[in-house]
Amino acid sequence: METKKSDKFLSTLEAARKGNADAQFALGVMYEDGEGTEQNYVEAYKYYRLAAEQGNIDAQFNLGLLYSEGYGVEQNYEKAAEYYAAAAAQGDASAQCNLGILYSDGYGVEQNYEKAAKYYSAAAAQGNANAQSNLGILYEDGYGVEQNYEKAAEYYLAAAAQGVDIAQSKLGFLYYNGYGVEQNYEKAVEYYSAAAAQGDVTAQYNLANLYYYGKGVEQNYTKSIEYYQLAAQQGNSKAQFTLGYIYKTGEGVAQDYAEAYKYYKLAAEQGNSDAQINLGILYENGDGVEQNYAKAFEYYLAAAEQGNPIAQYYAGSMYYYGKGVEQSFIKSLEYYKPAAEQGNSDAQFALGFMYINGEGAEQNYAEAYEYFNLAAEQGHSGAQHNLELMQENGFGIKK
Repeated sequence: METKKSDKFLSTLEAARKGNADAQFALGVMYEDGEGTEQNYVEAYKYYRLAAEQGNIDAQFNLGLLYSEGYGVEQNYEKAAEYYAAAAAQGDASAQCNLGILYSDGYGVEQNYEKAAKYYSAAAAQGNANAQSNLGILYEDGYGVEQNYEKAAEYYLAAAAQGVDIAQSKLGFLYYNGYGVEQNYEKAVEYYSAAAAQGDVTAQYNLANLYYYGKGVEQNYTKSIEYYQLAAQQGNSKAQFTLGYIYKTGEGVAQDYAEAYKYYKLAAEQGNSDAQINLGILYENGDGVEQNYAKAFEYYLAAAEQGNPIAQYYAGSMYYYGKGVEQSFIKSLEYYKPAAEQGNSDAQFALGFMYINGEGAEQNYAEAYEYFNLAAEQGHSGAQHNLELMQENGFGIKK
């Protein structure tokens, strides 16, 4: 059944058909919103275009939106940029901001941070909050402009005052670290809280950290966990990992390996290497899950393939002892070496032990000494002891 058209719609339609640009734009809005008629993006596009051809700035901007989203037309960022540019040239702040976004991301135009900064600046000068926030990001990162934390803070403050959550979160970061502003944990809490209340996941995670460590606010594990959970629910893998750690250690909550497993698994599935390692440890020890060396090895390997030195050491150890995988000294060496190169003292010690015994490689006292020495310099007691024995007995080295 066709929607009955309102009198307002019919009168606007009559004016639009007579070529009135304002009426054409208004009719486009009515079709887009389904006001007084059935929603119809194709018709909205048709009337916006008629108005845009007469220079109607609002119609040009809305056409840019339709092309950006693919509503009523095939998505086309080049066309979106064209219409945003037309509106921006007439001083429309929203169009200037959106054109800046296209240049920043390289959608429909060649990526160009200098042009992005130019359009953001024009919109920011008119008080456009999103442009102010985005310009702050460019100044913070030094993209298209010379890096300047003071300028970043200035624009974030302007946007934050208008309630932009990203700007509030970014200000929290600047105040926490003292970048462009005097370091102030209380201010960091203030801005993170404002952004977190709007659902900003980064702010929720960082605010949780401040409550956990008692920085800028009285230490409160309950509040901390509350914000970690909010961030975790939005898929923040760092928050999920931290909750896993909290439940594993029982810090601020009753120790619960099952909960630790749940949160570690959520983070691990997103590729969080620390969570993958800790899941491996749970499986290796049978904490909260049935002991399963094969599963432990699977998670260690996933993290090791991301270059995590701790995971590489654990994977090497699983190969060394044949836990969850067929024993292989050669494979063990393969994983110990990159971990050792990244400074893992346990891997360095293990390599020294293997070279001195000729496991997986030809016996080599010089190599053993080198790896023991590297680990000993980091305070590894086992390596220090073995190094002393080698020096006392002159195994392949001068006394």
